[in-house]
Amino acid sequence: MKMKNILTLLALLGQINLNAQNDSQGECLYKDGLGYLHGITKFYNPILAKSLLHRASDLGYAPAMNELGKIHSNGGSFRRNLDSAIFWYKKAIEAGDGEACFNLGKIYQAGSVLSQNFKEAFKYYSKGLEMNNAECKKAAAYMYYKGLGTVQNYSKAFTLFRETAEAGNKTSMYFLGLCYRNGYGTSV
Repeated sequence: MKMKNILTLLALLGQINLNAQNDSQGECLYKDGLGYLHGITKFYNPILAKSLLHRASDLGYAPAMNELGKIHSNGGSFRRNLDSAIFWYKKAIEAGDGEACFNLGKIYQAGSVLSQNFKEAFKYYSKGLEMNNAECKKAAAYMYYKGLGTVQNYSKAFTLFRETAEAGNKTSMYFLGLCYRNGYGTSV
């Protein structure tokens, strides 16, 4: 009985170690990929960059998935492919990347490449709120302030604008000022 418990414990420890190695390896591949993509620390090579980001994504590294979403969304060195961008953003979100929530929410909010859909935008900003992403907080605050994709709620908007303003976001400071001036979610 004890031997079985010991073997189970060793197997779990081995899995934890493997996951840590994958994260570390994924992060290295991601950083190298960014270096090649932007030509900052490496020679500019977008094909190699994309390959490295795919390898990092295969290891489950969420920021690499988000970066692949940006590559497909923005185009640049590659042809824009919105279906691929959405795929990679959703995969990054599943892996816990709050920035991907913001990036996908922006696509739905802007409506420049897809039909504008405030409810979908708010859904992804809300997911990013759960992950404590500052950009999603600011975006959700704006959606609450305007009543876009959700019921207008000045109190929630005020709270979120205050949190992001205290963190130094100038846009949130502006809207917080409007809330105080007009008595939206707080007293005048």
